[in-house]
Amino acid sequence: MVDFVSNFVKILNKKEVRTMKKILALLVVCMFVGGYLHAAANPGTCLLTVAPAGTWSVKIDTENVTRDFGSVALNTNDTVAIGTITNDGNFASEWEAQATDADAPAAGTNWELDSSVAANQYTLELATSTCADTTEPAWGATDDVDDGSQAEFGGCTTAEGTVAAEASKFLWARIKTPTTSTTSGTFSITLSVFATAPD
Repeated sequence: MVDFVSNFVKILNKKEVRTMKKILALLVVCMFVGGYLHAAANPGTCLLTVAPAGTWSVKIDTENVTRDFGSVALNTNDTVAIGTITNDGNFASEWEAQATDADAPAAGTNWELDSSVAANQYTLELATSTCADTTEPAWGATDDVDDGSQAEFGGCTTAEGTVAAEASKFLWARIKTPTTSTTSGTFSITLSVFATAPD
């Protein structure tokens, strides 16, 4: 038995056997590397999608508080500072506005909101201050507010544009009174501002 083990060890230590073991080890390494490269060249893929949840929202710090143009002569422009307006939603947004006809006192004749003044017909513009300070903005043609649909209004030198989430600006309104009015007294206008997804 001892002789058998001794002879077997001698055989394993022969040069030819050692060479064969090296060749076998090299084949194993090559098979491993080849398998790795083959796997890397053919990855499995999938497409992941996600939609962020959030809201478009706008807040006026003087919401539900009356702002008074005061006594304004007919066929005349006048402005009023409304207050700070903030994008308090989760997304960048565009701001749009809509206003009502001017309600007359008692049973008088209302003023119709339009793009130009006439008898019992007024215009209203809305804009934010240049670079978000409280200075009265430069007024432009894009600032008209409509009573039939929401319309974008200007901001920061009257340009319509996107407002970042949490950004604030200072809001102004400008009225031009009718050329003539059937009714005297104090008229009231409801102004609504909306945040919408950018175009």
